[in-house]
Amino acid sequence: MSPMTEYDDVAYPSLPLPQTQPDRMATQARLHGVRAPDPASARVLEIGCSDAGNLAWLAAHTPDGRFVGIDLSERAVARAQTVISGLPNVEVRQGDLRTLRAGTFDFVIAHGVYSWLDRPADLLDCIDRHLAADGIAYVSYNAMPGSHVRRMAGDVLRRFAAGHGDQVAAARSLADWIGQSSIESAHAEMMRWAMHRATAKPDHVLVHDEMAPANRAVFFDELVAEAAACGLAYLGESHLADSSPPPGVEVPAWLAAQVGPDEVARQQVLDYARNRAFRQTLLVRAQNAPEDHGIDPEGLDALWAATPVRRIDAADGPPTWQVGDDVTVAGADPGLAADLERLGGAWPGSVAVADLGMDRRLLADLHAARGVELRAHPVPAVMPGVRPRVHPHVRARAALEPVVANWRHEPIRLDDPRARTAVALCDGRTSRAQIAAALATDTGLGDAGRFLDALLAELGAAGLFLG
Repeated sequence: MSPMTEYDDVAYPSLPLPQTQPDRMATQARLHGVRAPDPASARVLEIGCSDAGNLAWLAAHTPDGRFVGIDLSERAVARAQTVISGLPNVEVRQGDLRTLRAGTFDFVIAHGVYSWLDRPADLLDCIDRHLAADGIAYVSYNAMPGSHVRRMAGDVLRRFAAGHGDQVAAARSLADWIGQSSIESAHAEMMRWAMHRATAKPDHVLVHDEMAPANRAVFFDELVAEAAACGLAYLGESHLADSSPPPGVEVPAWLAAQVGPDEVARQQVLDYARNRAFRQTLLVRAQNAPEDHGIDPEGLDALWAATPVRRIDAADGPPTWQVGDDVTVAGADPGLAADLERLGGAWPGSVAVADLGMDRRLLADLHAARGVELRAHPVPAVMPGVRPRVHPHVRARAALEPVVANWRHEPIRLDDPRARTAVALCDGRTSRAQIAAALATDTGLGDAGRFLDALLAELGAAGLFLG
């Protein structure tokens, strides 16, 4: 069965992937002192775009950019035409990455492609043909050593299911039986865990990712070597957190001396410790590679910072703030307190880093801990007003499906049909009272006003609104 037939038979729908947003890639480049194209007017190519569930949202929120997607599946491309309808700056083509000649692009995205090709080097060749001199490419792939266990489960499920009419059902039946097994051994426990992990995923992921016959995992340094053969070099990961040591982990002096200044060697050692199974790596042209992979404090001043902040003072301790979801900052410095209060007050929008007084190293550390978001451009999101307004593409998609994307390119689920109805009415002209009345009429909702206020507060904090 050819890859095209498999993907045509079992569709692989795509969703917004925050890590593929060009603004995020450009931010990582600037943190490392590397020049990057302006993401606001970028030319973007997505290889393996499926039905454009990722690409369309990038295009919708970047009207001055140009976006091209390619996918091997004719059915996926046909579905994409509906998804991109009304967006003049995006096109999707059916084709093979091995023969693609589409021009030059500032950003190239290849999510879930490399490890599932018979010849993964074909992807790097394609990137080499299309990446601009100062461009950035995003490549995700299965990494070793962590993928040993993932591949074990996939191999067993594929081997067992071969020949069955319904291979998904056969694979899930075997996994269920193994999961209920009472065999007591470390090896059996590992297999139970691997089976649970594989079959917890939707059918399309189980078929195309876990059970795929072509499922190549590589050590990080092997990927970098393959990229170098195409004139590409390592920039970093899609987020600084993924290339930094985990919190509380320090590389001992003897190991640091053995690794030396080589960033690739350092990253490989960290992968051993993490038992990393997946990477989302950014590549640049060799001539545009960072001189070292340290953070350039001066580069932060051109960026924008954003984070929700909540003060959580204890009665007997210093002032403390929760920054983002999981980071806490304590201290009595009035300047730091003012910065945190300003960031919290601006959320879901952004503050220019140049207007913050906090030490740039602390800011970089907060970013590396996923506490503070850094971006090349400000996020235009605001809390919704009397006549709430979302992007027209948000309104159009909310009327059809339960997933939309905010300005940060983060997926937001609208599983309640009433929520989708409300969002589809947020055109900037219709008042809250009118939306509530329409909700009451269309859905029979009793207290539509209270429901709407709670919904708008939640979605506003998530960065969905323009006004």
